[in-house]
Order: sequence, then structure tokens, then C-alpha cells
Amino acid sequence: MWNRLRNLESAAATPHDLDGVEQLYQQLMAAGPRLAALLVHHNQFRLRNLTRLKSKRPKVLIGGLNDGIFPNFHTIPLLRVADVVSLTSRASDADSIDRVYYRPLVDRMPDITRACPTASPPICSSTTRSNTVT
Repeated sequence: MWNRLRNLESAAATPHDLDGVEQLYQQLMAAGPRLAALLVHHNQFRLRNLTRLKSKRPKVLIGGLNDGIFPNFHTIPLLRVADVVSLTSRASDADSIDRVYYRPLVDRMPDITRACPTASPPICSSTTRSNTVT
């Protein structure tokens, strides 16, 4: 299922096509149980396509609460209503668009926001995405 959705996303030539993929995610979430994996995939889809999607949601940056595990029971409900980026102090955990590596007590907020996905105000101001604070 994930590969099919990702293929549809890759084939989307217009924002209208992406809105169709967004609707498929919405239908899947409405039709079945609230699987955390589905919510995570939907969140990643939205983060990859923020500038092209018509529907807007709140954007949230989560700090140490999800350092080791994302999502956890605190943040699964948030994924239903917001576009979420989670910070991690482990570089190995910053391998997807929804996780940003940072160094606690070293990196400042402007550094962290530069590492966030493109076009994610108010939490991010960067035009590039690196997943690592530099």
C-alpha cells in the first residue's frame, strides 16, 4: 500500500493530482483503524508536498518528548490534525523528513529551523532541507 501511494505521489504532475493523493490518505484513515504507520506516512507525504497541497494544517515542531521514539502515545493524536516535525538528538534517527537531528544545549532555534523541511512556517524558515543542524 505504501509503495502504491508513493508511486501516485511521484506521478503527480499538478497540485490537483497531489490533492487526489491526499484524499486517498483521508479515505484510508476514515475507513480503517487509526494505525500509527498510516498517520506517519500521511505526515511525511504532507511534509514533502507542503508548498503544493491546497489543504493547510497547523505546523508543529516537537522537541525532546519524542527524542528516541517518534511517534509515541503523546504525538499520535497530533498527527491526525497537524504537520509534525520531531527533533532527535540521535543522528541515526534523522533519516526521514519528519525527524531533524540537533545537539541539545548547542544548537539554537534558528539553526534548528534551517534544518526543517522546506516551507514549514512557523516552525521552519529554510528553503533547503538537510535533516541536520549545521
